[in-house]
Amino acid sequence: VSAGGYHHHLGLNPWAGVGAPPPSTDAARLLSFELIVPDAANLTGLVEQLRAGGVAVEATLDGWGAHDPSSNRVILRQVAST
Repeated sequence: VSAGGYHHHLGLNPWAGVGAPPPSTDAARLLSFELIVPDAANLTGLVEQLRAGGVAVEATLDGWGAHDPSSNRVILRQVAST
């Protein structure tokens, strides 16, 4: 995973395999996570890539939102201006 020339490794583990159903609402689970990119151009590119891959992405107050295959909420936004 990289943006703005910065490269970082993330470990992802599909515990129950590809196509596994999402956990039940009463299970201990991840509910959401946030991906922060360095600028508007990177954010726009990310949203375009997700949409090109068939992922539904919707605008939020401070960025964009989507759901991963396990139904976790993914929040996409750029670094806040200082």
